[in-house]
Amino acid sequence: MKTAKYYLAAIFAYAIWGFFSLVLKPLSAYSSVDILFYRIFSCSILMLLITALFKRAELVKTFSNIKALPSKQRRNMLLLNIGGSIFLNINWFSFIYVLNQVSIKATSLALLLLPYSLTGFCMKSLTKYNGRPLA
Repeated sequence: MKTAKYYLAAIFAYAIWGFFSLVLKPLSAYSSVDILFYRIFSCSILMLLITALFKRAELVKTFSNIKALPSKQRRNMLLLNIGGSIFLNINWFSFIYVLNQVSIKATSLALLLLPYSLTGFCMKSLTKYNGRPLA
């Protein structure tokens, strides 16, 4: 019974993700960039509020851990976060653009195939980077 809440959270996450495209299609009158920036802005405000209200101790601990890192590791972490943010924004922009300008079927196909292709690409890239296969 302890795991029921995790299963419920997983089901709701997929349900929200599945119905998200129904919300975006009526917004096709707006440009994809406007929708993306509104999403970034509203999610940033929401996450800052949630973190400030409920996760203050973890936030302070995280900042102290970051300050304790050597400067090279801190710079690498910052670059990885910025790079991940850029890729996430490109992903969301392309999702919103294809959904609003092309078709829902193309978006569904891309969302079905993209995670598998990205996983394969990342595994191949990380194997080259680390010099050993991933387990």
